[in-house]
Formats: sequence, C-alpha cells, structure tokens
Amino acid sequence: MTVTVLRTGMEDGGDGPDHFADVEITDPTTGETGRFQCRNLFDFGYVVNPMYPLAPGRKPGGLARRTGAGWAWDDFDGCEWLSVRPMTDFEARAIEYLHRFPPIGIGVRL
Repeated sequence: MTVTVLRTGMEDGGDGPDHFADVEITDPTTGETGRFQCRNLFDFGYVVNPMYPLAPGRKPGGLARRTGAGWAWDDFDGCEWLSVRPMTDFEARAIEYLHRFPPIGIGVRL
C-alpha cells in the first residue's frame, strides 16, 4: 500500500485536543484508492474513518468494526450506531494497513 498524508493537525474534541491525519491510500496492485481520516481521540484511542459516504444519502464518515466474517462499517444516526454495510476487500486491506502502520501516534491519551 502507498499512503500519502494530505493534512495533519489537531482539533478540539471537547475533553482535549484530537490529533488527526487525512490520508490517501492506494493499493498499487489493483489501483484502488481511498481517503481516510486517522484520528487519535482523547480518552479513547486510534480510529480510522472514511472520508466518503458509506451509502447513498449518508454523510462522509463511519466507524470500522471487525465481525466474524471480516470487517463492516457502522455509522451513527444521531441516537445509535447502525450497521451500514460490509467493507469491500480494498477497504478492509486499507483499514488493516492503517492500523498496522498508523500515520499518527496511537497511544490512548487520558
């Protein structure tokens, strides 16, 4: 995988600053590309969110969840987390790569 860091910074997360990196990741074998935001959330830890809608009518974002069958995307509807869809093979490879080689520090900050 090839990862290009597009932007890094900090934003106020309410309880403290959240560090982030917007990245573009490309699988050189297939040519597939996606953009993700890698964040280290105060009092939570490292998460990777898609920078594109997971389904028609949805806003960009979502949360990766490991299932018995692989990986899936969840999204918050304002009240609860809902399962949106299984990840594509590329998305699963990208998420696993970004967890193995994070572009920002991943330690939990308390």
